Order: sequence, then C-alpha cells, then structure tokens
Amino acid sequence: MFSGSEEAMAADAEALDKLEFMACITGGRSMSAAERSPILESFHRAKDKNIFRILATISNPTHSNNSRSVAFEELPKKVKNTGEDTVKWVKTLVRRCAMGDFVNKEVVRHCILLADECFQEEDIESAQKFLECVYLAVESFPELCSTTECFGTLIELFVSCRMVSSNKMNRLITRFGLLSTLSAILSAISPHVKPVCSFVLTLHVIHSTYTEHSEGYDGCRTKCQSAPLRSLLC
Repeated sequence: MFSGSEEAMAADAEALDKLEFMACITGGRSMSAAERSPILESFHRAKDKNIFRILATISNPTHSNNSRSVAFEELPKKVKNTGEDTVKWVKTLVRRCAMGDFVNKEVVRHCILLADECFQEEDIESAQKFLECVYLAVESFPELCSTTECFGTLIELFVSCRMVSSNKMNRLITRFGLLSTLSAILSAISPHVKPVCSFVLTLHVIHSTYTEHSEGYDGCRTKCQSAPLRSLLC
C-alpha cells in the first residue's frame, strides 16, 4: 500500500477512528472531545511504531510484569516530542491498558444483572456490593455499561429503588447507599449512551413502573427527577 493512495488514506482514517473509540472507553470524564482531538492526532502521527506494539502487548490479559514495566518506562519517552499533554495522556493510557483481565465486559454485565436480582429478593447489601464493582469499572470504562441491556437494567433498578414503599426496604437502601451508587454509575455512563436510546428506555421503565403504583405517572415522574435522569425526561 503506497503512502497517499486511496487505500492508505482509508486505512489511516480507520486507524484514527479506532484510536478515538479506544480513548473514549479508557479516558473517563476528565477530557472533552475538543481537548482530546489534538492529542490523539499527535499520537496517531507518531513515527515510532513500537509504541503500538508495546500497547498491544500490555493489552493482552496474560502480559507479564516485565512487559508492564517496559511500557511504563518506554512509552512516555517515545512520545516526549509530541508535547506534555500527549505524554500525560499516554501515561494514563498505559495504566488503563495494563489492567489485564481486571475489567471484563461480561463480568460487569453479570454484576448488573445480579444486583437487580438481589434487589428483587430484597437483599440490598448484596445488591450494593455488586453495584460497587460496576462503579469501579465504569469510572475508567464508562462505555462498558452503555449497551441497551445494561443501561436499561440500571434505569429500571434506579426507578424501582425510588418507588419502594416499604419502610424497611427504604432504610436498607439508605443505609447501604444504593441510590447514591446507582446515581454515580448513571452519571458516568449517560454521556456515552445514544440520546434516543436513553429517552425511550427511561420513559418505558417509568411507564411500566407507574402503572403499579397509586401515585400515577406524574408522581412517578417526580420521584425520578434526579441528576442522572433529569436530562433524559421532558
């Protein structure tokens, strides 16, 4: 493939798109797209292709401690000419990639489903423990929970918590901080969920819930007007 050819340009654009996607799922909430763009562009144009070879090595869950040490020491050096902001971003990238199998998409999904099951069984303490695992994951990888199933289950669980009428359940929810954890999770992942998907799912869950409670739609809607959901309701 010749440099400047149509195939090379297409491959280059595809590589940059993949880098942008990877930055979104590893960058958390600390950097906007506008701030991230020039950093990714300079990183993408790096001439030392060993940068990507090293990243590929530590992205494998079975990588050795030695590979991790090499990445932490060598990668910042290889991008030092691209600017201080890029060096800082690369250090963060290495830390996230070097987690190995610490974060697994299916494990996070199962934690959400198990938290929901525990809540239905009124085991609030166990539900909270599963949600703490989810929150730990989405702090660094918010898009792990942006799928329709995961986001929908979390919204449903949040609304169910808000609609609890049992004093005993309410005390347990408050004691273990279930709503606070759910709010933190939803706040982290909501920017990464498609707006239409968010809106439709939220209204569907509220409609399903209010029909089972005497407050009616307006009462249920009022109870759901919290920080992570407010922007999704009209």
